[in-house]
Amino acid sequence: MSDVLVLNTDGQPLSVLPLSKISWQLAIKLIYTDKVYVVEHYDDWVVRTAHEAYKVPSVVAVFKYVKRTNTLNCTRNNIFARDNYICQYCDHKFARKDLTIDHVIPSSKGGPFAWENLVAACYKCNNKKSDHIIKPIRAPFVPTYYQMIKELKER
Repeated sequence: MSDVLVLNTDGQPLSVLPLSKISWQLAIKLIYTDKVYVVEHYDDWVVRTAHEAYKVPSVVAVFKYVKRTNTLNCTRNNIFARDNYICQYCDHKFARKDLTIDHVIPSSKGGPFAWENLVAACYKCNNKKSDHIIKPIRAPFVPTYYQMIKELKER
């Protein structure tokens, strides 16, 4: 019950991957600085100060429209989803907690933190690879928004 969904003025989430959520504390700050307004409150959740009680918001919306793009952030979760939670070196499927992010061209050799240089790898393969350059089973790529939505629906 600590997350608050953030909507655009058109009623759509600001982002889907990852879903636009903020803490309830930040939501209250944004409400009182007139950046967002409350759409829904949690039913039985109240925060009290010395002088007042406030219902905690569950959904807020921004006053000014935020233009969205269908570009995806290069994040740990998105890389795992793109690679279908499969280690790109041993080709085995793992739980999220058992995966790491590997730089195909190691950062020690100038490899960037970018979609085209990052793959999901299990701890064993990542440690074995170390700072060597080894070609992954599938070349890393920049996924489209729609590829990621499809991938997440199939999970």
